[in-house]
Amino acid sequence: MVKRYFSLASIILLFLIGCSKNTGMKDSNVSTTLHLNLKEGSYNIIREKSELKWTGKEFSSKTHTGTLFLKEGRININSNGMIEGKVVIDERKEKQIEHAKTLSKGAVLIKLGDKISNVTDVINNPPSKWDINRRKVYLDWAEKVISNCPQVNEKMESKFQEVLSAGRESLI
Repeated sequence: MVKRYFSLASIILLFLIGCSKNTGMKDSNVSTTLHLNLKEGSYNIIREKSELKWTGKEFSSKTHTGTLFLKEGRININSNGMIEGKVVIDERKEKQIEHAKTLSKGAVLIKLGDKISNVTDVINNPPSKWDINRRKVYLDWAEKVISNCPQVNEKMESKFQEVLSAGRESLI
């Protein structure tokens, strides 16, 4: 339990570091990139449009990357560019991405068929409240799940990529 809280605290710290304004000071062990262009104020997390991409480096130069999907929350930015707030991470999506690595051949085949069907539906018959941005987020997430699966069936994997590419083109 302590490890889980420590990991979550580390992720939140990475988020805060990654979103802070560049002060011009350089620390050789820390690099941050500002991907947000937010002004002072309060911002609600919009589930369909919110994700946090992070990169972490170990002293050994090994790099870890990942994406966290935000479920809900609110952040506040003060006049100095400091960020505070509370967010809820959608762990179900993260777990599915990570779990995909461990699937058996049969489970991967089911996952591929499911994602081919779901991506097709998201493109052709999306849920009524899903705008184009939410549909793009779903396609990105489905791709992450499938890319983490062991490769077991080239035809189905090609079909998934074909459906995914056609879907992305239709949402441009």
